[in-house]
Amino acid sequence: MKKGRSKDRLVLAFGDLSSKDVGIAGGKGASLGEMTQAGIPVPPGFVILSPAFEKFLEETDLHVEISAILGSVDHKQIHTVENASRKIQALLLAAEMPESIAAEIRKFFGNLGAEYVAVRSSATAEDSASAAWAGQLESYLNTTEEDLIENVKKCWASLFTPRAIFYRFEKDLHELKISVAVVVQKMVESETSGVAFSVHPVTEDRNQIIMEAGFGLGEAIVSGQITPDNYVVEKSPRRIIDKNILAQTRGMYRSAAGGNEWKEIPGTTGEKQVLTDEQILELSEIVVRIENHYGFPCDVEWASEGGKFFVVQSRPITTLGQSPQEASAPEAKDYVETGYGDWRLGITRNVSFWHQWISSLGHFHHTVDFGINARNQQLAVTALGTETSLFFRSENIAEYSEAILGSVAAPAGIAKLRARYEEFSEALLSSLEKLCEETTPERWDDFMAKYTRMCAGLFLTSTIGRAGMTALTELLKKEGVSDEDIPEAIAVVTYPDEHTPLFRSQLDLLEIGAKAQNGVPHEEQAALLEGWLENHGFIPVNFCEDPWTLEDAGKQLAELLQKNCTDELERFEREHRERVEQKRKRLAGMKNEEVTVLAEAIAEGTRLNEFRKNVFSRVSLGYRDVFSKIAALGNSENWRDCFSLLPEEMRALLEGAEFDIKDIVEKRKVVGYYTDETGVNHLIEGEDLQKFVAFIETAHGKSSAPSATSETSVKGFTANKGVVEGVVRVILSAKDFHKIDRGNILVTTMTSVDFVPIMEKAGAFVTNEGGITSHAAIIAREMNKPCIIGTQIATKVFRDGDRVRVDGNRGIIEILD
Repeated sequence: MKKGRSKDRLVLAFGDLSSKDVGIAGGKGASLGEMTQAGIPVPPGFVILSPAFEKFLEETDLHVEISAILGSVDHKQIHTVENASRKIQALLLAAEMPESIAAEIRKFFGNLGAEYVAVRSSATAEDSASAAWAGQLESYLNTTEEDLIENVKKCWASLFTPRAIFYRFEKDLHELKISVAVVVQKMVESETSGVAFSVHPVTEDRNQIIMEAGFGLGEAIVSGQITPDNYVVEKSPRRIIDKNILAQTRGMYRSAAGGNEWKEIPGTTGEKQVLTDEQILELSEIVVRIENHYGFPCDVEWASEGGKFFVVQSRPITTLGQSPQEASAPEAKDYVETGYGDWRLGITRNVSFWHQWISSLGHFHHTVDFGINARNQQLAVTALGTETSLFFRSENIAEYSEAILGSVAAPAGIAKLRARYEEFSEALLSSLEKLCEETTPERWDDFMAKYTRMCAGLFLTSTIGRAGMTALTELLKKEGVSDEDIPEAIAVVTYPDEHTPLFRSQLDLLEIGAKAQNGVPHEEQAALLEGWLENHGFIPVNFCEDPWTLEDAGKQLAELLQKNCTDELERFEREHRERVEQKRKRLAGMKNEEVTVLAEAIAEGTRLNEFRKNVFSRVSLGYRDVFSKIAALGNSENWRDCFSLLPEEMRALLEGAEFDIKDIVEKRKVVGYYTDETGVNHLIEGEDLQKFVAFIETAHGKSSAPSATSETSVKGFTANKGVVEGVVRVILSAKDFHKIDRGNILVTTMTSVDFVPIMEKAGAFVTNEGGITSHAAIIAREMNKPCIIGTQIATKVFRDGDRVRVDGNRGIIEILD
């Protein structure tokens, strides 16, 4: 009770109650009071507290008789339960309500100003975390002042129905003092009503809300007399993922006489979706607010009147098992000690802890948003904030690849995928713009939801290339293409019709160079270069890198000016047209629709891969001001410190939490994390992390492979044909870029957008990793330079200064001397 409130009160309004009053208001009453105080839309009402029931028993001398009757119950003998129920209920209903109690009830009813109210039992042992009494007690709808007192007594009597008595003995609660309160609540003129669960009650997916909705009063749903619409809503990102719409031919409504009656629902109405999509999402917000307020999963009974939702009651869901979060510690230990052997290193990349954490969630939960029914389970280890090694399970990645290939190989599949990329990227950029304008927790939530969803597209397009190349190889063999000619054939038929955004930036720079060589004044050149930077400067950002500066643009232009830029432009455009035409002729000659569809899917996947990189680069550059604000809230002047934070930690700072980011950065110098089979992310820290890092270094890292070998040649996959000889420069990071001179052979693990200036200078590209849609392969085809990908060991075999021949026709790199 609130401080200063009389302990002998018999009745209290919802606004004077909270969850602490469950002992006198019961589960329903305390919950309605708590929600009212929390600002959740609850119809007004009051609670006849359990002391009123106890006073009633005392003043009518019924408590002794009831105890004696219950003492005769053997719940294994059902007839003893039924006899006890019949006797006790008859005693309660026959007794006259003491005037002191009746007057208090009538006073509160008058203050409510309602013609009709709902009267519900609320047992003081009800709706606890360990025992739900749902269905054991009673509700009386459309109650008027005339029958209010009688219905209150019926609610008291409902504590002693046969099933309530049996439940009490079955759950071993009969020795406890179990009383009953009564909730009196203004009736909502329910146009629609139903129930909602903040956690999927069957699958126990804690990221899903399940709703049922019907026309009329909700009691028809609860009692199973109608089959309602069913909606599934994902919490993060907030979206509807499933709807089951069922025709409703009748509904329960309040009758003119004050009771309930069934009414026919016209077919035009009954066949419609009960709640609009907007209403479904609005209701989901209320459900999440309730769950967040209480801190545990809830089921919610709701009703709507005049387009406004009301929560009639809420109680905990007691049938759920242990949450994934609760099991995180032993699961992490199991993953490290026994499960890590299943994980295989995929790639190592410059991406932050923050990015990869979100990416892992996106890949598990939101691949389906792109029209592909697959989930990708990931494990990662990040050092120093941004050096991330990403691992996959072989079986999982095979299923993931198969699902992607099956989807895009359909004629309309890749077009749908492209539409999703464009739709989701537009929504993400719009959300970011709003977040930058107003950095609030709510705007942060919206941005995070859209960013997480877009992250599911990170590996989709590159997987199209890897999985598609294998399938396309088999199809081409059936067409009579020899093993030797397969790489060239794949490069031809998968060439994209459109330039990638990255290559377009280089063509635009060549145009500026051509104008400079044709005598455009220096001042105009500078303006053109600034315009180019505005349009393309974000490209190398990717996740963690810096944008191009005016100085960078000037250096790139200076390199291009060593050639005839007009001739280069014409050459690139001519070669592009020729390769597109060559592709069309080759595909037309095969007359194989399966080959054509798959080849076009890989080509479009190539373009989408670069489109996706473009979007993330723009976003990564755009949120830096937001990160600066958040970092400042955590006593840091370095926005990059946010890379070591969890999304919820950043949100907490926006909500006013006080902690020092530097402490977290120090703690997470090396941190591991994985997505379990339920889609929940877990941190791996301490001793478990040390074990896993040791495993990585042994199984995949430096200690398992020599720094050099005696081999004089390496074989990979042809990404673009041609033969070039030159001097090797091994480039492992941006710090090595200065080593490249024109005509050198670029040897690296894998390229990214920031490599473009040195790729323009290089004579050929050789990579350890990558497929036909990898960055190196794309740029090689657009620049028409020899490229061999997927060698696995090139950076370990070749050293700076080695003179080699890159034979893109055969997929071989040989040391010449």
